[in-house]
Amino acid sequence: MSVLRLQAARLFRPATAPSARVWSRGYAASVHGNDPNIIEEEKQRNLKGNQDSSAPHKDHAPGWNEHLASHSEAAVKADQAGPPGKPGKDLQDATVDQTHKKHHEK
Repeated sequence: MSVLRLQAARLFRPATAPSARVWSRGYAASVHGNDPNIIEEEKQRNLKGNQDSSAPHKDHAPGWNEHLASHSEAAVKADQAGPPGKPGKDLQDATVDQTHKKHHEK
């Protein structure tokens, strides 16, 4: 069979749509992992106003609690909170300070 005939035969073959895989993670992937203890603990921190002690975006979004957000919400918030231009020593120092506060707070 010639190459032209094979190509022509391919045109008349029924096209099949690739099957899409659906990943089910509940409603959304979240920072808290749908752990009821973490959700309740973070809600109580918000109600008491204690979330600012280790909040990563307290200058950009005071009162916002990353642990009650989805991963995509946290990523968007982090992108919005970044300083204009290239990150420098100030951003590195702020990140280190926030990490120390978060992990030494408990």
